[in-house]
Amino acid sequence: MAKLHVPLDVDFATDAKILSAGHTAAYLYICSLAHCKRTAKPGEDGVIHREQLRVLAYGLPGRPDKLAEILVDVGLWKPHRRGWMIPAWLKHNPSSEQLAAALNHVYAHVVEKGTSDFLRATDANVVTRI
Repeated sequence: MAKLHVPLDVDFATDAKILSAGHTAAYLYICSLAHCKRTAKPGEDGVIHREQLRVLAYGLPGRPDKLAEILVDVGLWKPHRRGWMIPAWLKHNPSSEQLAAALNHVYAHVVEKGTSDFLRATDANVVTRI
């Protein structure tokens, strides 16, 4: 099965917002990126639900709500009706609708060709990069 990946800019470690957030909040931010990719739903791209914060921050020093506050203060997250959202999410990631369309395209070809070789040989790279 193709794995999902989150793009991480090579300048991440020297980004002004990341430096302002500090290591612990920056790690929570990375965890939130992976979480958002894994749980993408139409209309909720880049959204971290309030009840997920404790799971994402598990084992990190400091209070999860304070880490979230830091991420909001530096502009990496912004408040959302369900919790928080990553403002730059759609700038660097396809929407959940685009992801579903790409997967449907691959599956349609697999069904049409009658083999999974198509998936391994061609669109697997596209899907794993999404």
